[in-house]
Amino acid sequence: MISDCLGKPGYLFGHNAVLPKPNLFNGQNAIVAVNVHLGYNQVDSLVMKCASLERGMFRSEHIRSYKAKVDNRELTDKREVRRIWDRSQCKAETHGKGHSPESGIVI
Repeated sequence: MISDCLGKPGYLFGHNAVLPKPNLFNGQNAIVAVNVHLGYNQVDSLVMKCASLERGMFRSEHIRSYKAKVDNRELTDKREVRRIWDRSQCKAETHGKGHSPESGIVI
């Protein structure tokens, strides 16, 4: 929602500087941002009140779309190389299971 203080004259960054007047419509204004990550799950959904929709929210729309290309080469170069697990290299587990009691509960 656009804050009430954006229209007040004492506010330095009023709605005239941030949002130009032709882009603001009459009625109830909302700024909605949707960022889709990997799939269709709860993170990608929008939650809104039914009463707001009944009062006429989203009867008109103004859509802008922005796209950013992210280069993650620095992160992928620093990833740890995982080794295949070998039971013979793990000395703590080689004799541990043979000395447990029959009930399996260690007191």
